[in-house]
Amino acid sequence: MDANETLVLWGSAVGFVLPLLISVFNQSRWSSQARGLVALVSSVIAALGTVYFEGSLGDRGDLASAFLAVFITAIGTYKFYWAPSGIAPAVERATSM
Repeated sequence: MDANETLVLWGSAVGFVLPLLISVFNQSRWSSQARGLVALVSSVIAALGTVYFEGSLGDRGDLASAFLAVFITAIGTYKFYWAPSGIAPAVERATSM
């Protein structure tokens, strides 16, 4: 497995758990635009962390690959797993102020 494949694999793994972390910060009373912005910014931060730990922080191509892996996986798993299972909405309710 080459470095780019490893980066995408780790980005996908991070993207799988990211919706739960986003659910901790998102508030149910916020607009969908604000909640989407939190998801976008969280994905950028997660991608930066993934690239950093892979040792290729200076490579824009790796950052783009990591961002796409994190963002697409986070959106997909939220839409098709975390939200329908009720886990992410329960976390949002429990952490809403």
